Amino acid sequence: MEDNSRDSNHRRYPGKNRIILIVALLAVGLAAGTALGVVKASENPSFCTVCHIMKPYYQSWDDSCMLAHAHAEEGLTCHECHDESLGAKAREGFKYVTGDYEEPLQPLDFPREDCLECHSDFDEVIASTDHGGGENPHDSPHWKDMDCTMCHSMHGQSQVYCTQCHDFEWAKNLDENWND
Repeated sequence: MEDNSRDSNHRRYPGKNRIILIVALLAVGLAAGTALGVVKASENPSFCTVCHIMKPYYQSWDDSCMLAHAHAEEGLTCHECHDESLGAKAREGFKYVTGDYEEPLQPLDFPREDCLECHSDFDEVIASTDHGGGENPHDSPHWKDMDCTMCHSMHGQSQVYCTQCHDFEWAKNLDENWND
């Protein structure tokens, strides 16, 4: 006796493979569209607040005492400094969803070269911090061994690293953005 079950199923559900293909293509299209929407939305700094651990960092964007705010005023976004690759976004999202992160987040240390991509005229930086011929933190004999993030903090209060060893008069007169 011949097994005709395959033929009878095929006759019973004509176009079944076509329907499966259409559903699969729709699912792939929906997933791709959703992924593109998330990628586009993530270009806006407020998107970072989707993860509750990022809210303080976004708030520093609006806090005039924070360096992040000064950069926002210049039209920069989070992605000017933070890795915006799709892989990085996926890793960060996965860490958040799985709870694989520390709170508070550890500060990132950026190499000086990253800052100098925008602040390329370092002579201008030195001139802007020349306090009347006194000590200049950007024209220091120690500077060659230091990264900008040793003093400058984007999302927290910046700190004059030099005052750990030195007592500079100018450091006492800095505004509330600084902690000496």
